[in-house]
Amino acid sequence: MSYSQAISLFNNMIVSNQGLPFEFQLPQEDTKTALKELDEKNGKYFDNVDELFDDLDS
Repeated sequence: MSYSQAISLFNNMIVSNQGLPFEFQLPQEDTKTALKELDEKNGKYFDNVDELFDDLDS
């Protein structure tokens, strides 16, 4: 399938579905906060998996 055929198919699916042919959601506030932490490198750090799970359990 060529690029133009794929785009045509995608556009036809949009018309057929009267919208995007998949579910689309904007990020929730929790997700935005987590992504910001990653960008700013302010997230938690763990030396091993056990420490991670201990933190998750608390």
